[in-house]
Amino acid sequence: MLFLVLAQMLAPQDPAAVSQKFLDAMLGGKSAEAAAMFTDAIVATKPEAVIDDAWKKTTGPLGAHVKTGEAQKTAVGDNLVFVRKVEFAKGAITTTVTVNAKSLRVEGF
Repeated sequence: MLFLVLAQMLAPQDPAAVSQKFLDAMLGGKSAEAAAMFTDAIVATKPEAVIDDAWKKTTGPLGAHVKTGEAQKTAVGDNLVFVRKVEFAKGAITTTVTVNAKSLRVEGF
């Protein structure tokens, strides 16, 4: 019980923090941690293995992560969309993480 309370206290409490935590997990190779933040609808259509594979195919050739830019936020209904430029040694990508502002779960990536 104490563990559950501590976990809830340490969990991100705002959509921006959820978005950053999700992206940090993906950048750190922790796709299981990132997938745990998805809504059930996303998990049903895009299992962790699919997302992990796509991420590795996209970022692998770019080399080591160098830096992540500031998020640009846009509200769309109950969701907040966070767009960031992520720079790697050999190039950059633009990431989009959509977080439901009510459930604080990732709706899209």
